Amino acid sequence: MKSDKKIEIYLSNFKAVNSIDEYIQIDVKRISNSKKYLAENWKQILQIQKCKCHYCDIDIRLLQQLIINGQIGLRKRESYGHSGMHFEIEHLDSNSKNNSRTNLVACCYYCNNDKSNTIDSKIFKEYFGKQKHIAFQKLALDKEVKMSNYYRHNFHKK
Repeated sequence: MKSDKKIEIYLSNFKAVNSIDEYIQIDVKRISNSKKYLAENWKQILQIQKCKCHYCDIDIRLLQQLIINGQIGLRKRESYGHSGMHFEIEHLDSNSKNNSRTNLVACCYYCNNDKSNTIDSKIFKEYFGKQKHIAFQKLALDKEVKMSNYYRHNFHKK
């Protein structure tokens, strides 16, 4: 991946967070800034999923390390940053108005982007999610990227 100074600056804002509970607490604040009504559900979702993607079951810490080490890239999002370092809210039935707990999961940007609204969530998880898991694990192994003991978050002081 090519180096981009803006991405380097963005990634430098991500500080190590010691525990999954601390990461979840901080990420709930991030979500509540734009989707306050989802904050409590988001906490439960991240706890239940143990900060792993619903589809590919990759731990957010491994994805973060792959990004930090330049093995996978981020996606620029208007004026508010990049996608990739945090999980995204996914509506299983593609109805963004159905915000019931049973319709919401946390997934990585890479699965959310690939799935879009074109593939049924169960089919995506079974056929594509498993393969993504294998690919992320193999990439980490081949490039000698080790999962950090720390979660990283850029919202720590806000």
